[in-house]
Amino acid sequence: MSNADKNQTPIPTSNLEPGTCHGPTGQNEMQKINPPVIISVHCRRHRLADPDGICAKWAIDAIVKSGVIEDDSAAFVKEVRFSQEKISKAFEEDTIITLMEV
Repeated sequence: MSNADKNQTPIPTSNLEPGTCHGPTGQNEMQKINPPVIISVHCRRHRLADPDGICAKWAIDAIVKSGVIEDDSAAFVKEVRFSQEKISKAFEEDTIITLMEV
């Protein structure tokens, strides 16, 4: 390690992961869905992504964390489907996630 490296103060890293205490409570609790389920992820975008460029891992993890499904393993999720459509810039981009009981 050089003298220049020894004299530098480390920069603290940010905690980018949100706390889990912000989930739904009371009347806002999500309804639990019976496994197995099919998860459909439909993106409406101004510019289409590559066919393998749509990722919903964070959303599926949030669905599990909220208690809608118990786990995202093959025992609980039969299939994950991805689709997208190009929309006019007059509309806001969004992603629609649908869970269907099999």
